[in-house]
Amino acid sequence: MKQPNWKVPLALCSTLFVLGSFAYWLQYSHKPKQEKKDTEAKKPLAIPEDAQIASFRMRGTKTNLTAKCESITQKKCKPTEKADWNIIEPLAVKADEDNLKSFISALSGAVSTETVDLSDETPESRAKLFDEYGLSEAKRNQFTTPMLEVSLENGKKLTVWFGTQHPLGDKYFVLSAVDGKINEKTVFLIASYTKSNFDHDLTYFRDKSLFTFDRTQIEQVAGKSGSTVLNAKKENGKWVINGLEVDTDRFDTALSSISQFKAKDFPGSTEILKGAKSIALYKLTDSKQQVTTLELFEKVKKADKKANKAAKDESTYYLKTSVRPDPVEVELFVKNQLDKKVDDFRKLDLLTAAERTAMSRFKLEGKKFKTPIEFAQNNGKWAPLAPTDSKMDPTKLTALLDLFMKDKISKFVSPIPAGAAAELTLTMGTDQDPAKFHWKAFQIKEKIYIRDLNSKRNEAYEVPFELKNALPVDGESWIMKK
Repeated sequence: MKQPNWKVPLALCSTLFVLGSFAYWLQYSHKPKQEKKDTEAKKPLAIPEDAQIASFRMRGTKTNLTAKCESITQKKCKPTEKADWNIIEPLAVKADEDNLKSFISALSGAVSTETVDLSDETPESRAKLFDEYGLSEAKRNQFTTPMLEVSLENGKKLTVWFGTQHPLGDKYFVLSAVDGKINEKTVFLIASYTKSNFDHDLTYFRDKSLFTFDRTQIEQVAGKSGSTVLNAKKENGKWVINGLEVDTDRFDTALSSISQFKAKDFPGSTEILKGAKSIALYKLTDSKQQVTTLELFEKVKKADKKANKAAKDESTYYLKTSVRPDPVEVELFVKNQLDKKVDDFRKLDLLTAAERTAMSRFKLEGKKFKTPIEFAQNNGKWAPLAPTDSKMDPTKLTALLDLFMKDKISKFVSPIPAGAAAELTLTMGTDQDPAKFHWKAFQIKEKIYIRDLNSKRNEAYEVPFELKNALPVDGESWIMKK
C-alpha cells in the first residue's frame, strides 16, 4: 500500500496558520494602535497618555493665569484625573479642581475635524496664510489670542494658539508647538465649542468652597436671622433649639448645606459692604470648641421708578466669614438657607411609625359623649375596652391612627386660636404610659387644629382638613353598622 504524502497538506496548514495569525494581529492589535496613532496626530495638544502636567499657563478672553499641580507624587496630574491645583498668577489661591480638570481635559482631548497641510508652501506663502488665520507671530502674541502652554513633568512644553474663525464658521484655526518649535506644516481646524473654554473669568478657575468644617462635629449653633434667635445644642445625638426638640435630620441637612456654601464672586475688599445691611449672623462650635462664624449682608440697589415704574429693587448678597479676610458674593440660595425660624426645624409628624406600632391604649372624650370611649390593643388588634363600647367599630380607630401617621403638621399657630365650634380630647399611649399623647382637637371655620395638652406652650397645630371626617364629634360615626 502506498504511503500518503503529508508534506503538501502540512505546508498548506502552516501557511493558513501564518495568514490567520497575521489577520488576527492586523485586526486586533495593529489596527487599534494605528487608529490611536492617527487620532493623536489630529490633536493640537497631544499629551502622552502616561504624562503628568506639572503646570500650565493660559491666556483667555477674560483672564490670564498660571496654575501648578500639587499632586505629582500621587500620580494624579493627568488631564483626565482630578488633582490638587493652585493658581500662582495673577494671585496665589487654591484652584477649583473640577473646573481645572474640565478645562485641561477639553483642550487635551480636542481632535481636529480636518487639517490644513502647509508642507508644500513656501515660507512667504506660509507666513501670509498664518496671518490670515490669525496665527502669525505678531498675532499669536496679542493679548486677545487664546493660548495654552502645558509644562509636563519631564520638562517638555506643549503649546496651542486659537486663531480666527473659519470662513464657514463652527471651527477655529489652531496652531501647535513643542518646546517652542512651531509646527509650520499643519494647521488644525477645531470645533468652536472647544474655544469657548477660554471664555471663563478668573472666578471660574478659583476654588469657591468657603468652609472645611465637618458638620457631624458641630455641637452648638447660635444664630440670629431678622427677629428670630436660634440657640441650638446637640443632646444625646438629638438637636434641641430654644428648648424644643426638633427634627434632627432636617437640622443636620441645614448644617450640611452651610458647609457646602460656595462663592459666586470675589469682590476682594470689605469696602463692598458699605451701605449693606446685616441680615443673619451664625456661630458654629464643634466638639473641640473650634468656632466658625458667618454673617450675611444684603445690599439693595434702588430701582429708578421714574425711568420705569415696573422696575424692582435689586439685592446682592455678601457673606463674611471667620475663615477668610474678605467677604464674598453669594447666590440668593445662601440667604434662603440662613433665613430660618425655629418652626422650620420642628417635627411635623403627628405620629411616627414606631409610635403608631407601640401604641396600645386610646381614649376619646367629647362634650357629646356620655362616657369616654376607650380601646385597647392586644396581639395587633384593637377592641373596645368597656362592654358598653362594644358597638364601636375598631376599624374607625385604625383609620384615624393611620391618618395621624400619614398627615403632617401644616402650621404652628400661636397663640391658640379661640372660637372652637366643637372639641374632642384624645389620650393615647402604651400600657406603661397611657397618656404619652394628650391632645385636644377642634375646628374653627374651615380649619382643624390640635393642641398638645402635655405642653405648656401657647400654641396649636394646624392639620390637614381631611382629618375632620375621621374625628367622631359625637361618636355616632364610629358605631358599627348592622
